Amino acid sequence: MITFKQFLQEDEELPDAREFLHRECKPFIQQSQGAGVFLRGVDTRNPPELMGEFRLPSGRTIRLHKMKVRKDRHPMDTSTFMHTVTDEWMREKFGISGRSGSAFVIGDKEFTAYKDAMSYGDVYAVIPRGDFKFLWSPNVRDLFDQYQYKGLKDKITGLHRDEKIQMIRDELESLQYTDADLPGAIKSGREVMLECDELIMMYAMDGYRDDIKDLQELLK
Repeated sequence: MITFKQFLQEDEELPDAREFLHRECKPFIQQSQGAGVFLRGVDTRNPPELMGEFRLPSGRTIRLHKMKVRKDRHPMDTSTFMHTVTDEWMREKFGISGRSGSAFVIGDKEFTAYKDAMSYGDVYAVIPRGDFKFLWSPNVRDLFDQYQYKGLKDKITGLHRDEKIQMIRDELESLQYTDADLPGAIKSGREVMLECDELIMMYAMDGYRDDIKDLQELLK
C-alpha cells in the first residue's frame, strides 16, 4: 500500500521538458541554432545523477541526468608538462581552462562519432546548463592523438624546457582553435571542450536514439 504523499507525487504532472530546457539551457539553445547536441562517454562506475522524468510534447517521457564539471582535472594519458602548457595557452588566448576545467565532449549531430564516445563508457547526449564557454578545432579529432601520433611528442624530446614550451605553443597556434561557430562544433565529429558548471545529460546508448532526436527537436 502506498502512502497518501506517494499517491499525490504519482498523480502530479511531470515537468515539461521543453520549458525546463529552454529555461536552464538558454545560452546553448540561442548559440546552437538547432544544430543538435554533443555526445560524451561516461565511466559506468561514476554515472551522472538522475534529475527525473520530463514530459515531451508528444506525451512520452524522457529521463534527464546532471553532472558537475570538474575544475581540477588531471591528465590521464597526456604528460603533465604538455597538459599544463596547453591549459595556460588556452587561458591566455581564449580565457578557457580547456584541459583542467572543462568537460570533453564530441560534436556529433548524426551519431557518426558514436563509437568514439563509447570508448570512454556509456554514451550520453550532453547540453551545458547555464552560461558556458567552448573551444574546438576543425583540425583536431582528439588533442592527445595529436600529441601522441602526429609527431609532437618526439619533436620535443631532448629539447630544453623553454624550447619545449615554445614548440607546443606553436603547434597549438597552427591547429586553428576557435571559440566561435557552435553549430559547426556540434556537427564536426571533433573534440570540443565545454567550460561550464554543470551538464544536463540524457542516456544515449543503442535503443535510445529516438529520444535523442526528440531532445534535439526540443532545442530548436
